[in-house]
Amino acid sequence: LVWHSVLRRLHFHDLGRLEVGGFLIEPVDMTPVKINIYVSYTKQDEEVLKQLQHWLHPMRDEVNIWYVNPPEPVPSMPAPWNFLFFWYDPPNAMDLYRKVLIAQLQRAHIYIFLTNHRSIIDERIGQEIDFAVKRRIAGEHELNPLIFPLITSPCQWKRDSRLSGYKPLGSFKSLAEAKIKEEAYLEVTEQLTQAVRSLQIP
Repeated sequence: LVWHSVLRRLHFHDLGRLEVGGFLIEPVDMTPVKINIYVSYTKQDEEVLKQLQHWLHPMRDEVNIWYVNPPEPVPSMPAPWNFLFFWYDPPNAMDLYRKVLIAQLQRAHIYIFLTNHRSIIDERIGQEIDFAVKRRIAGEHELNPLIFPLITSPCQWKRDSRLSGYKPLGSFKSLAEAKIKEEAYLEVTEQLTQAVRSLQIP
């Protein structure tokens, strides 16, 4: 009888909306917040980047993985079209991409820096580290982005990098020194999963 009384007071206005005792209850969005992960890397670590994408693929509905990926140069218009459309000035793909890259750097929730002896002296990587650290210190939007070095090969990163104050991913000295690579990537993936889950909690 109690349940019958309760059910009589429930009125469905449309799918996902419910009225209980005269109060309209709006649906709650249960979709996890999608977390933006920016991976900073040099050309020497392209294979590590591919492996990270592979291991994080099961979380593709929960994370965006961003990294430097410039577009291919626009080919020149062949003759005779280049004469017929001499007035046409195509948009600069690199200028457009730079705007996208800046937006991604600004919107990242997690920064992963693939670190080796080359990345420590790379000017672009240094600029990205500076940007991430400043955001972390400023505490933008009450959500400090997380910063994780991922040491890919032996280097003096604790001495020479601004990342020395941040805890690296994995318990190994470097990925190159890890005895079983699959176990190393699994450990990194589990740590990143925990970080993503912590950011999804409202």
